[in-house]
Amino acid sequence: RFNMKSRYLYSAYRNKITEGDLEFKWFSLPLGNIEMGDIVSEDLTLAMFSLLFVFCWMCYHLESVSLGVMGMTQIVLSLPVSFFIYRQIYVIPYFTELHSLTIFIVLGIGADDVFVFVDGWRQAEGIVQAKGIYPGNPLYLEKRMKIAYSRAKQAVFDTSFTTMVAFFATAISPIMPVSTFGILAATAILVNYLMVITLTPAAVAVYHVYIRNICKRSSSENVEPSGMHEVVTSSPAVGVGTESKGAPPHLASSVVMGGNSKDVVHSKNASSLGQFSAAGASSRISSPAKKLTRKATLAFVISEEQEKPTTAIEAFFHKRYIPAMKWKCRGIFVLPLVMLVVFLVYGVTSMVYATKLSSPLEEEQWFPTNHMFTTIQEDLNNKYMVGSLEEYVKIGMPFGISGIDRPGFNKYKPDDNRGHPVFDAAFDLYLEESQQAFARACSLISTKQCDRNGCERDTLVWPTNEALLCFLPDFQAWFATRNPGYSTVNCTRDTFYSELKVYRQTSTSQLYTVPVKKKLIGFIDGDLKYAAIQFTTTMHDDVATAEKGKVREVVDDLVNEINRGNPPGMENAFGSAGTFVWFETERGLVRGFYMGMIICFPMAFLMLMLSTSNVIVSMLAVISIGLIVSCVLGMCKMFLGWALGTGEAIAGIIVIGFSVDYVIHLGHMYVDANRAKGFIHRIDRFTYSARKMAGTVFAGAITTFGSGLPLFACQLTFFTKMGTLISGTIAFSICYSLGFFMSACLLFGPNGRVGDLIWIADIIGLSACMKNICGVDLSRVDPHKPEGLVSPHTKVRPAIVVSPVQPSSSSASDEKDTKVNNAL
Repeated sequence: RFNMKSRYLYSAYRNKITEGDLEFKWFSLPLGNIEMGDIVSEDLTLAMFSLLFVFCWMCYHLESVSLGVMGMTQIVLSLPVSFFIYRQIYVIPYFTELHSLTIFIVLGIGADDVFVFVDGWRQAEGIVQAKGIYPGNPLYLEKRMKIAYSRAKQAVFDTSFTTMVAFFATAISPIMPVSTFGILAATAILVNYLMVITLTPAAVAVYHVYIRNICKRSSSENVEPSGMHEVVTSSPAVGVGTESKGAPPHLASSVVMGGNSKDVVHSKNASSLGQFSAAGASSRISSPAKKLTRKATLAFVISEEQEKPTTAIEAFFHKRYIPAMKWKCRGIFVLPLVMLVVFLVYGVTSMVYATKLSSPLEEEQWFPTNHMFTTIQEDLNNKYMVGSLEEYVKIGMPFGISGIDRPGFNKYKPDDNRGHPVFDAAFDLYLEESQQAFARACSLISTKQCDRNGCERDTLVWPTNEALLCFLPDFQAWFATRNPGYSTVNCTRDTFYSELKVYRQTSTSQLYTVPVKKKLIGFIDGDLKYAAIQFTTTMHDDVATAEKGKVREVVDDLVNEINRGNPPGMENAFGSAGTFVWFETERGLVRGFYMGMIICFPMAFLMLMLSTSNVIVSMLAVISIGLIVSCVLGMCKMFLGWALGTGEAIAGIIVIGFSVDYVIHLGHMYVDANRAKGFIHRIDRFTYSARKMAGTVFAGAITTFGSGLPLFACQLTFFTKMGTLISGTIAFSICYSLGFFMSACLLFGPNGRVGDLIWIADIIGLSACMKNICGVDLSRVDPHKPEGLVSPHTKVRPAIVVSPVQPSSSSASDEKDTKVNNAL
C-alpha cells in the first residue's frame, strides 16, 4: 500500500510513511527481529571493503602482490578455523552481530603481525651480510630466516598473548553475549598467531626462493663494478672476529676493532692490514665489554643512517620523525618535551571524564535515529500522555513460587528450554495464617520507608490507591457481600477457591479489572499456584544504575522482612521487575569492564616485564596504555556524550589489546638495541627502536584503522559505534605510542643496564646472595648481554682480512701496520 522500497544500506523502514496529513508507524517484536537480521546481513557485506583495503595496503607496504596475497590468505583462513574451534570444541552455538566484529579485529592484528615478520626479514638481510654471509652461500637463507623468525616470534607472541588475555578477560563477564565474543576474539588471535609463525615464514621463504627469482629473470640484476674494493668495518657493537662466508669476490670481509667512523679501512690500506692479519692470526687479545663507550656505538649508528628506507613510511620516520625528535635547543629535546607535556595533560583530563562514565539510563537503540522502530518508541514516550505512575518502576511480589526448573537449558541457546516455575506445594491461601501473612505483607509494603536518592519520596511506594494492588482485602469484601454470615476464614475450602475463581473473572472496580486479577491470582489447571502483590515505587525508570542498586537494597530488605516468621508456603516471596533485569545487565557490564581492566593491566605489565626485563620501560609502557584507555573512554563522555554501555565496555578491553600491541613492539626494540647491538645511551636506543619498528607499527595502525572505516557506513548503530571506538582507539594508540611513549624513552629511558632485572638484583644484593648460597652467577645469565659482545674474561681472535690487493713491503705500509696493530 505504501510502496516501501529498500536500497543498499538503507532500510525501507527509514522512509517516512504518510498518507495525506496522517503519518503511519508500527512495531512488533517479531518484526523487529526480522528487521534486525536483514540489516545485520546487509551491514556485514561491508567486510568485503575492509578486506579489500587491508589487501591493498599489505601489497603496498610489503612491496609485493604475492606476499600480499599470501598474508591475506593466512588472515582469512584464521577466521573459519577459529569459528570451528568456537562451535565444535568449545561447543558454543551462540552468535550475534557482536561476534561479527571479530572479522575487523583479526584483519588489523593479522596484518600487523605479518608486517612485523616481513620487516624483520628485511632487517635480517643486513645483519646476515654484516656477518659475511651473502646470497649464494648455502647458509644465507637459513641464517636470515633464523634471525627474522626469532625476533618476530617473540614480538608477535608478546602482543598476541597480551591481546588474547585482554579478550579472554571478557569471558568472566556475567553478560553471555559479551563473554562469548571475548572467547571467539581471543581464539581468533591465537589461531592467527599460530599461522603467523608457521605459514608466514614458509610463504616468505617460497617468495624469496622461487617467486622473486622468477620475476627477476625478465630483467638483469644490477652488479657492482668489480673495481670497488672496500673493506667493510664494524664496531664492537656488531661483532668481533666474524669471518667472511660467501661474500662476493670483489668484497673483502674484515672486522676492525675501532670505535669511530675514522676506522674505516679502504682498499688502499688493505695490503698492510692483510700482512698484519696473516702474521697475527694466532694471537689472542682481550676486549672487555665494559670499555664500550658512546663513541664506539656511534659507528653503527652512522652506518645505519646510510641505509635507504624502502617505503615512504620508513622514509618519513628516518628523515623527518627521528631528526625532529632528536633536535635540541640549548641542550633540550624540544619536540619530545612538548609532546610529553601535551599528551600527559590531555590524558589526565580524559581520565577525569572517564571516571564520570555511568551505565546507560535506558536500553541501547540498535536502529538508526530515522528508523521507524526508533522513532515510534520516542513518540510513545514524548508525544502521548500516560498515567502519572506509568514512568515509575512497578514491582511484582508473588507467593507460592519456590524457584525455576531448567532441565536441559543451555545458556548459549537462551531462546530454547527456558524452563518453568517450581510451585511450593505448601502454599495454601485458604489457611487463616496465610491470609494474615498476605495482609501483613500489604501493610509492610505501604509503610516501607526509603531514604535513598533514587526514591522521590521518603516512602518506597506512592501513597495512592492505584500504587498498591493488594487483591485480598477487595476479595474478602466481595466474598462477604455474596456470602452473608461467612468470611474467607470460616468458609469451606471448596467455597473459598470456587468463589476466588469467580472473583478472578469479575471486574469489581477500575483498579481490579479482569486482566489485573489474572496477573495477581494464578490458577493453573484449576488449582491456585500463586498469589501476587503489585506496587509502584517512587523510583523513576531513568535513574542511574547506582541509584537503582540502592533502591534494590531497600526492596530486598522489605522482602526479608515479609518472609520472616511466615508460615510454610508463605516464606518464599520475592520482588521482580523488568527494571531489575536491566539493572543486572548494566551492573554486569560495568563489573565485567572493571574486572577486565583489573586482569589486563597486570597481565600487560607482566608481559612487558618478561619481554623487556626492564622495570623502567615496562612502567613507561603501562602508563602509556593507561592514558590511551583514558583518552578513548574520556572521548566517549567528553565529546560523544555516551554512557558505559555494551559497546563502551567491549571497547575498553579492545583498547588495551591494541594499545599494548604498539607500545610493546617499540619497547621491545628499545631494549633489543642494547641486547643485539650493544647500544647503551638512550638516544641510540631510541633511534634504533624508531628505525626498526616505528614504520611497522604505523603501517599496522593504518591497517586496523582502515579496516574499521567501513563500519561507519553500517545501519546498525552498534556497528557505527564500534567503528568510532576502534578508529579512536587506533588513533590514540599510535599517537601515544610514537608521541608519549617514545618521547618518554628519549627523555627518561634507561641507559645501559639501568632498570634491568639483573641490575636491580645487583643493587639489592640478590646477585651476591645467589652466588654465595646457590652458586648461581646472575651476571652470566643476563638476558640483555649484547649479541657479539664479549665478557671481560673472553679472549678474541683478530679477524683475518682477505684482500684481492697484493701486500706491499714499503715502509709506509709498515707504519700503517703498526697503527692498525695498536688499534686492534
